[in-house]
Amino acid sequence: MKSLSITIGDASSPEYPVGVHFTIGVPLIDAIIATTEQIQEHMLEATRGALLPACPGHQHPLQVAERDEVAIWVCPRDPAHYAEPVLPQDTTG
Repeated sequence: MKSLSITIGDASSPEYPVGVHFTIGVPLIDAIIATTEQIQEHMLEATRGALLPACPGHQHPLQVAERDEVAIWVCPRDPAHYAEPVLPQDTTG
């Protein structure tokens, strides 16, 4: 079974790198969402609680979700309030 690991940050520092690991062969949308969630979780820890990315006009972070096979940032309380692709459309094909 093949797998892929991605490390972001200074790999020599135990505090800051974030690692993302998943089996090769998962659908691209699942890989994008898993990677985004793990980076968001790491940023929450690294910034000691900063709500990133912030939901415009609200006091909570955006949440990653799937809509029409596209990973999007969405307001977790009101999806109609805010939604934006995580990646530009031409980078996920």
